[in-house]
Amino acid sequence: MIIQAIRWKRAEDERLSVLKNGAIARVVVGKRSIVFVRVDGVLRALLDICPHQGRSFEGGWCDEGYIVCPFHRMHFDPVTGENKFGATSKVQVFPVEERESAVYVGIPYSTISLFGRKLW
Repeated sequence: MIIQAIRWKRAEDERLSVLKNGAIARVVVGKRSIVFVRVDGVLRALLDICPHQGRSFEGGWCDEGYIVCPFHRMHFDPVTGENKFGATSKVQVFPVEERESAVYVGIPYSTISLFGRKLW
């Protein structure tokens, strides 16, 4: 059995606790941008890099539960990170805990890299 260890990082943004369904918020956690979206009452977190061309999701929106890249209109599932239309590109997703004190994002201990850049 493989267990992937994660560390919990606090997302320092008051908007997250009151984020409405379908709303998106971009927050810097640690050194990286994470995009948060609330779908069906559950807060989700994705790395703020569209895998198509490495652009930010800032300015994007939520469409039927999918986060949409504002540049290419690609739709990604905030639960799995998979592309709605079957493309092989996938966004990194992170577990989220909404605690009384704040919102926390689970970051894997392993080093994450994308497009040759160290992200964590």
